[in-house]
Amino acid sequence: MKQPRSSRHDGGFTLIEILTVMLIFSIGMLGLSTLQFSASRGNAGAHRLTEATAVASARLESLLSANYSDPVLNPGNYNITNGVYSISYTITEPVNNRVKNILLNVTRMDDVARTNTYNLTITNIP
Repeated sequence: MKQPRSSRHDGGFTLIEILTVMLIFSIGMLGLSTLQFSASRGNAGAHRLTEATAVASARLESLLSANYSDPVLNPGNYNITNGVYSISYTITEPVNNRVKNILLNVTRMDDVARTNTYNLTITNIP
């Protein structure tokens, strides 16, 4: 005759085991959501940097395509607003060098009033 099974060997899960698994799963999901948020924030920063680089590149292309004696390349400080970006650049011309130096800054004003500035320096423009 078979002996009745005791409740300890039923093959099911106890409430403690289920709660422990749920706790471990919850901690893992919390860590995963934090990782997702961090990756999303990093992607947004990379997107802003790519946009700023494109704005700076476009402005530099227009400056580099000008002739050396073009008034656009006269020494001085210049400021331009392009959407959410502010472009400021300084052109200097060392004496007797036939070289112009361009220092270009692109600044983006975020919605939270934080400023991101990206600098690019070009020298020896013939």
